[in-house]
Amino acid sequence: MTNERELRAIAEQAGRKGAEDLLRLMGLDVDEPAEQMRDSVFVRKMRKASERSFIMAVTITVSSVVAGVLSLVWERITGGH
Repeated sequence: MTNERELRAIAEQAGRKGAEDLLRLMGLDVDEPAEQMRDSVFVRKMRKASERSFIMAVTITVSSVVAGVLSLVWERITGGH
């Protein structure tokens, strides 16, 4: 008969195997955790850089539109001279 300690060990092993299988299914490298961590840091840096680029693009676009409108207003005020 199986005792509580053996059942606990079996459950832990099954849980570990299930977690590893799920991580592998998701494309993560469970055999090289340090490499996976470096990949995650790289992806985070790329995401943040992408977010900053988007904000910069919006800022440039809005600035260009405002500059164009102000230029038009100035032309109307000065009579185009």
